[in-house]
Amino acid sequence: MKVHLLPAIAVCIVVTSGFTGTQSLPQPLTEPEIIRLLRAHVPEEQLAKRLQREKISFVITPSILHELQQSGASKELLQIIREAQPRGLVWGPAKQLTLSDHAMVEITPLVAENGKDYFAFTGDDHRVRLATNSSGAWKVYDVAPSLDVGNSPAARIIGLAVHAGVAYIPIVAATAKMQILVACNPSGNPAGPWVQSAVYTTDSSYLQDPSATISGDSLLIAFDDVGNRKNSNDVFVAKVLLSSLTGSGTAPSVAVTNVTKANDVPGGASDDHPQIVAIGNTLNLAWQEALKSLVLARGQTTGQGTTWPRQWQTLHTAADEADKSLQLAAAGDTLLIARFVPNPDRNDSLGCCDVWATTNSVGAWSTQSIGRTGLALESPGVAVSDCGPSIAYSHAINGNTGRLMVGTFADGQWRSQDLGASNPGNPRLAVTPSGLDLIYVSGWGQITFESAVCYPPPAPLEP
Repeated sequence: MKVHLLPAIAVCIVVTSGFTGTQSLPQPLTEPEIIRLLRAHVPEEQLAKRLQREKISFVITPSILHELQQSGASKELLQIIREAQPRGLVWGPAKQLTLSDHAMVEITPLVAENGKDYFAFTGDDHRVRLATNSSGAWKVYDVAPSLDVGNSPAARIIGLAVHAGVAYIPIVAATAKMQILVACNPSGNPAGPWVQSAVYTTDSSYLQDPSATISGDSLLIAFDDVGNRKNSNDVFVAKVLLSSLTGSGTAPSVAVTNVTKANDVPGGASDDHPQIVAIGNTLNLAWQEALKSLVLARGQTTGQGTTWPRQWQTLHTAADEADKSLQLAAAGDTLLIARFVPNPDRNDSLGCCDVWATTNSVGAWSTQSIGRTGLALESPGVAVSDCGPSIAYSHAINGNTGRLMVGTFADGQWRSQDLGASNPGNPRLAVTPSGLDLIYVSGWGQITFESAVCYPPPAPLEP
């Protein structure tokens, strides 16, 4: 029987301003189910409609192709089965976990290394903790139990980088003088011992926004603090040798560079909320200038510290002031920057901000609004996987309700999947060898964890 190909059903739900709910997606068919239906002589036209509606849960291999042919699948039906294969990000079941007796106030980016996930957070008791599944199950560990770090919703105070199982957490500490301390567990055991090393000290009270990455033998920390010749902040980068962060009592080896001192003039624009990601020796640094313009610089690590170009790239300028939501991710030559930007032209009840995505994944930089969020003082999760740049955020349904969305840029456009969770907090993404991991705050001291497999477009069937 000749089977007519029906129009393909999109895997992803496109976010629009009229989005009001979710669609219940059918469960994809498994290989045994299809074999059973073929051997039961279900009409191919009927089976084709199911395949196009429900899709399949597996990838066709030569052995599976042979079994389908042996079970009676025609060439036309095999083509439909090929088109029904999973593609893009396919999310597994969600698992909710209670990790802490304290609310999670600030959440660092999620870091995945060697099949293990890590994030740091501040609690409502103003303490810093590390959450990780490195022991096989998610657990929370005290990092700096005696350190009161404060929980201002207007500024970031912690960051995170992980290298060879060792977690490095830069912390803005309100000691006698404002400092950035790095807490780390040199043994790799998240239970400790944890040691603290001061890497930067300032007389100002404006120190904030540490972001961390690893390049070679060094920890790089981006942060902002008052510039020498103006009353607003500059962006700084500290290079710290990993081997010097041992807690031995010897001062760590640190070189600090003021990256934005070129505009360090009286009344100059403030440079805030930096994010840094290393790809080899190349450092990608993004920040906000005057809380409106998104700026990017690319530098290099050197034996003495870091070097930066005198000219930066302005990628996008908002009509209204943005906030602390800027997040950066990179893989290879692809960068992704996401931030929440107020839109003064909107007059509705859908929350505070547009979700802006800026990426160079098609070669040239472009910025698009991909959704709407009500979480002005939170930030999105970002990652660049084999499926493309992705942003996780709470999409505003109305002024009080949001839905967890993951937008992914592929085939020249942004598409967003609704993962079904209501009012998620601080969603975070991390790249894994098979796709993405995701966490978000789902209750008091609770997170929900999900993983996605990234499936490439289906290959042509062998003749």
